[in-house]
Amino acid sequence: MDPGIHGTRRRGIQATNHRPSETTGTSPSCCRSSAFPASAGRSCSVLGPVAYHRVVFRRRQKEPLVRAASVMATPGLATVGLAICAAVLLATTTVATGLPAGLITVFLAVVFVSLWFVFPLAHR
Repeated sequence: MDPGIHGTRRRGIQATNHRPSETTGTSPSCCRSSAFPASAGRSCSVLGPVAYHRVVFRRRQKEPLVRAASVMATPGLATVGLAICAAVLLATTTVATGLPAGLITVFLAVVFVSLWFVFPLAHR
């Protein structure tokens, strides 16, 4: 009995889900396991100032709100970058294995760190 195209797709997906990356030694399941907690951390850190604002609204506590929002935004940006890099690594390891996947992800991480942390701190 011929499995047809559906049988080929299933085998292809199974093979790519467990194939280790040649540059990092990680599998796409490792990318997923780091992307999901990073997304959850991002949600907590980025939405924290919104909840804080709802609690202190019209209580004349603008200065503590701004300080707390800044403290929550920094790890929030870091986890956003981590989640995006993990998702890009997951996508690139299924399309282009080895060195290209790692280089694309490292380049993206350098861009995030440069634009979100180095550039603002240099122009303070």
